[in-house]
Amino acid sequence: MTRSPNCDGKLDPGRSDFGGANPEISASYSPPPLGFISPVTWGIETNVIERFGDAGVAKARYRLPGTPIAFNCPATDHAA
Repeated sequence: MTRSPNCDGKLDPGRSDFGGANPEISASYSPPPLGFISPVTWGIETNVIERFGDAGVAKARYRLPGTPIAFNCPATDHAA
């Protein structure tokens, strides 16, 4: 594959070849920024209470109903 520079003499970052996709690829392997809270922990009640408390929100101002979710999947005996 040949890559030609754009009219400025620089490689075009919007191209779909490796040179244009390189920043996107490397960002997917970069660590999250400091202080980032993983979305996986957003639904854990103790974590939510701690974060609201750290933000100065009193427990009396919110409630966590804990709605159950049922996943109805067909049984597959051959999947094991």
